[in-house]
Amino acid sequence: MYCGTMRELEIYDAQHERFERAYAWLRAQDLAHMPLGDYEIGGPDVVAHVQEYMTTPLSECLFESHRHHYDIQYVISGTERFGLAHPDALAASEDHPDRDITLYPLPAQYGSVLLGPGEFIIVSPQDAHAPHMMLEAPARMRKAVIKIEMD
Repeated sequence: MYCGTMRELEIYDAQHERFERAYAWLRAQDLAHMPLGDYEIGGPDVVAHVQEYMTTPLSECLFESHRHHYDIQYVISGTERFGLAHPDALAASEDHPDRDITLYPLPAQYGSVLLGPGEFIIVSPQDAHAPHMMLEAPARMRKAVIKIEMD
């Protein structure tokens, strides 16, 4: 897991061309005005999902992990708590291999970071994570989530 701001993307260069494509796309877009939806970035192995949602009470949050994808979650507007845990410490409640996602109920203990406008987090397949967590009250979020498929 890595987190930071747009200025720091080069620090987290994963030495892979797919990450470079994702970083270049993030820098080149007017994300605040881009229509919601899915965008291939040079092919189906790097896909951005521009989305808006309301943050969720902790009691309704789920953790998730992926087997084959890294996530770059970049906050365009809003602030959310982003949960982190190791998937080995969690008990899966749902597994959807066709969508490369395993879901877990909220554990008793986990770490978290706050993500606000201009900040990102990169989560690897080894990182269980819980986006959408509200702070004190539900808030509107706009985010670009880039899925990077790794062989």
